[in-house]
Amino acid sequence: MAAVGILLIGIRGPGDAWVYFAAQAAAWLGVFGAGLWIVRRQTGFSHRHCVGAVKVLRDGRSIFQLYLGSSSFDYLLPLVLGAVANPIAVGLFVAAEKLARAAASLLSVFRTALFPQMSRLMALAPEEAARLFRWSALRIGGLAAIGSLMLFLFADWLVPLILGPTAIAASPVLRLLSPLPLLITLNSLIGVQWLIPAGRAVALRNIYLGAGCGRLLLCALLAGGLGASGAAWATVLGEVGVLLACLLYLRHHPVRGP
Repeated sequence: MAAVGILLIGIRGPGDAWVYFAAQAAAWLGVFGAGLWIVRRQTGFSHRHCVGAVKVLRDGRSIFQLYLGSSSFDYLLPLVLGAVANPIAVGLFVAAEKLARAAASLLSVFRTALFPQMSRLMALAPEEAARLFRWSALRIGGLAAIGSLMLFLFADWLVPLILGPTAIAASPVLRLLSPLPLLITLNSLIGVQWLIPAGRAVALRNIYLGAGCGRLLLCALLAGGLGASGAAWATVLGEVGVLLACLLYLRHHPVRGP
């Protein structure tokens, strides 16, 4: 919230672009510092524990690569769009995508809260883990489906309300991106709640990297003629590709109990 306030107060024109990056950097450094202070106070963490931390990071490098790769493709896609289309198309796509991903992120708290329990059950009671996964998929996935439907039905109202009347041209793009809340939620549930606790982080990383490369290629092929709509199609098809690849992987490599 502090970073948003700084952006609203400090940005007055194109020359203030540095304020955005400075505010983001300061916000994340503040979060890191506060988190480190809390951990140190509660656990007695000090520099002596860094050796063990390096081992933990090494063991979890596949998960790190997974998140780094997936987020990198999110940032690279507007650059590809800008290379094959005009700046207006980039603005329309980025505006609509931010709204769609913000809607998807509203449910991330439920997915995050389930992860520790799912990891414990996957190791101790896989049948209960499967029941919890089905329960979460139906309920959280159902909420995500409602969110996608709302974006599709009310895109013409949401865009001018949030972005202003001059951004109304982003409404068709948001409508194309409306499946994202459902697709992102399902992919996260299958990946984070099922594959990672089952020790399949490497496979999930490869799926996301392959889908990300395919998304960039699709954007380069479609956006030249379709502009922002082509980038939207590439984004949605990329998420569909992740979902289908995860399901196909689980079909041929089912998760077994301990």
